[in-house]
Amino acid sequence: MREFLLKSNGVTGDFSLNDLPGAGRMDVVCRAVTACLWLSDQLRKDTIFHALLEGKPSPPKLLTFDPKKLKRLYPDERNVAAHIRLSLLGRKMPGIEVNNISFEDFLKQQNKQKQIIFLDKDGKDIRDFIFEKDVLFILGDHKGLKKEDIKGEKMSVGKKIYLASQVISIIQNELDRREE
Repeated sequence: MREFLLKSNGVTGDFSLNDLPGAGRMDVVCRAVTACLWLSDQLRKDTIFHALLEGKPSPPKLLTFDPKKLKRLYPDERNVAAHIRLSLLGRKMPGIEVNNISFEDFLKQQNKQKQIIFLDKDGKDIRDFIFEKDVLFILGDHKGLKKEDIKGEKMSVGKKIYLASQVISIIQNELDRREE
């Protein structure tokens, strides 16, 4: 199973669907969800997406998207944002879980079960990487990951710095091609 964790400064409470960039760059989170879970005409069933929101008012909040259970999620930012907003406000949304867990505690949970790879432009090239069956990719939002967050294998998709959603698409493409 492929999993992605986007560590974000996004808000953890109510926000306006009319100003996603002003909501702690919730637009970045929404684009990452779409890049991670969508193919052209259907949801992927081989990938889970996590967003760790560390913004105000009540961080941290871990959102987990399971495409096998999602209902009425479409690949546009506003629709994804509406699902996130309702989940954060306490509404049960099929396929989306909200938990209060820190980055460190989440990593401890996952470390026993998965290969954990941190995205870093100075990491080992993706083309030279060998992936285990169950892998968790960790990347940052527009501010990136802090040096102290990176505790493990580092992987690069190139020497340029890309948008989080682009990095996810590059990784998904590489893994899809290896399965062909």
